[in-house]
Amino acid sequence: SVFDLFFQVDSTLARLQSGLGIGLTMVKRLVEMHEGRISVSSGGVGTGSEFRIDLPTVAAQNELHPAEASVPGRTLSILLIDDNLDSCELVALSFENDGHRVTTSNDGQEGLDVALANKFDVAIIDIGLPTLDGYEIARRIRAAREKDAPILIALTGYGRQEDRQRALDAGYDAHLVKPMDVTSIHRLVEKLMNE
Repeated sequence: SVFDLFFQVDSTLARLQSGLGIGLTMVKRLVEMHEGRISVSSGGVGTGSEFRIDLPTVAAQNELHPAEASVPGRTLSILLIDDNLDSCELVALSFENDGHRVTTSNDGQEGLDVALANKFDVAIIDIGLPTLDGYEIARRIRAAREKDAPILIALTGYGRQEDRQRALDAGYDAHLVKPMDVTSIHRLVEKLMNE
């Protein structure tokens, strides 16, 4: 069950180690995206765990092609605001490898300041952020930028219809549920840019 979404050994509200229960699900999906396998073994509670990741080998590419961006013929300016440093870096690298320019921020207020001081084609914003949540960021960008606002994509751990509607009401163009599938983000950006 450790790879199941939102699974936690300690499900009490007073648990010392809080989290969403998405970390190992994300790891498993990333490994599988690279055609690998992940397994875990443990002797029981208090004995630790051993995780094993097997990945296939691939031939090195002789040449990178940054011009082959996911939006053909166009280099996008993308803003990522996410307080999860690892996932933010992963998404940023994937867009940079496609030839796009990426700016990142891990704080709500700082991210808003960057969004208002610069012009971006796309802003991918986590909803649960320190100092300022993603809903407020979207509202303020829309109010300040009006028709000049970037395409806004909300990122959240919640995927109910009311969560999606709340994101749209705040000014987002689209709503994605974590854990992030990098390929899905690329497809969504391409679709929104071509509308």
